[in-house]
Amino acid sequence: MVLLNGPSVLKPLVAVFLVLFYTHMDVRGTLARLRSGHASLLNTGKRIDTNIVRGPVPVASAIFCTQLCLMEPSCTSYFVVENHTIYCQMHSVVFMSPTDDGTPALNTLYYQLTQDGCPLTFVLYRPLSLCYAVWTQLSDWSSAQSTCQSVGAHLVHVSSPEISQHLSDYFKASSVFQQHHIAIGVTYSGSQWKYTNGSSATWLNWASGEPSHITEECVVMAYFYDYKWNDVPCSGASNYFVCQIDM
Repeated sequence: MVLLNGPSVLKPLVAVFLVLFYTHMDVRGTLARLRSGHASLLNTGKRIDTNIVRGPVPVASAIFCTQLCLMEPSCTSYFVVENHTIYCQMHSVVFMSPTDDGTPALNTLYYQLTQDGCPLTFVLYRPLSLCYAVWTQLSDWSSAQSTCQSVGAHLVHVSSPEISQHLSDYFKASSVFQQHHIAIGVTYSGSQWKYTNGSSATWLNWASGEPSHITEECVVMAYFYDYKWNDVPCSGASNYFVCQIDM
């Protein structure tokens, strides 16, 4: 789950626990706005892909929709619409605010799927075993890393095209990320770019012309570069950030 200003103010509307393959479900909202194949972001009018995995399909109940989501590895969240018929729509991303963006739809609930080993306050993307959370409090790199460490995590290691694509899809699916860079766990040290654990960053995803400044030794996924990498100062620059728990 995405965190608004860190975990201390996280207030889900409802939380339930279902014993389905030791799987937790966290209900993200009521009367949520349904996402179509392409949605308009609130206040921007920008059209984005909402990463539908399957649906809408008729189901017997929300529990059955949960089972469908569990059977589809890329399913991360889903909407259940209860009118005359119950419909299920599954997505490969979690939406920052189910009650913003998208299309208003009555009797619509939104669920996020996660599993043991990845806390309820984090997002689990099963195809990559990627357990992460986004903080939307503005922080410099060092403060962001300290915040991640305080919850047993580290700034995310964007170590492959697949991780980069999934995170990019996630950022693009909610209006709250528009106009914000996202700090990741890569810094310049000892004449090379390294992850927070000290290992070399062997996969790099620089935007054209980057890195561009010798004094900028930290990295963000930059919104104006379509979330390719940009080097930034490690102190003074304030950005959102992603924490990752290794699974």
